[in-house]
Amino acid sequence: MKSRNMKQEGMRGTVADETRNTIAIIKNEKISKVAKAGAEFVFALPDGKRVKIEGSLLVARPENRIKTKLKRW
Repeated sequence: MKSRNMKQEGMRGTVADETRNTIAIIKNEKISKVAKAGAEFVFALPDGKRVKIEGSLLVARPENRIKTKLKRW
């Protein structure tokens, strides 16, 4: 993970929860909250592939993000 906050740079763990602006990550039974804006996340999918996502694209309530249309890249 890349982040503006140097303490969060390279953080790894399991996503435990999500709010509009943050993602909660569990590592060694400790929960850390990371701001979505200003961070870049790499998620491992069940099939082993890794996906890199700019955190600013995730800033929204999870239930409202479905309605968001992304620009074609």
